Amino acid sequence: MPDGGFFERLLQVALTSQNAAAKIRFTTNGSVPTAESPAHRNPIRPLFAFTLVIRARSFVDEQPASKVLTQTYISRRTFTMPVISIIKAEDNLFDDDTSIYTPGSNTNEHGRVANYWDQ
Repeated sequence: MPDGGFFERLLQVALTSQNAAAKIRFTTNGSVPTAESPAHRNPIRPLFAFTLVIRARSFVDEQPASKVLTQTYISRRTFTMPVISIIKAEDNLFDDDTSIYTPGSNTNEHGRVANYWDQ
């Protein structure tokens, strides 16, 4: 997978494997790719946004899946402050029990017991 980063124009990302028998599966929503995730056939490009996060792994027959590779591609944007990309599945951002952006179901702000203090 090509290195992510900042790019001046909209881009397309092609995924390849050194193993010709490998099937590359990917996601663009932050979740870990599974054997049921979309198969990579054509270059991936952002549809509506200028930021594209790709998580990919390869699958070969009955062998264990490869490790997950993750890259963030940001195009046609200028920033005046440093930028970081945090990749987590959507449930880990907004779920009441596991998210980092909601206080959670056992919140106690005075005792600092909330989801975002545990992460």
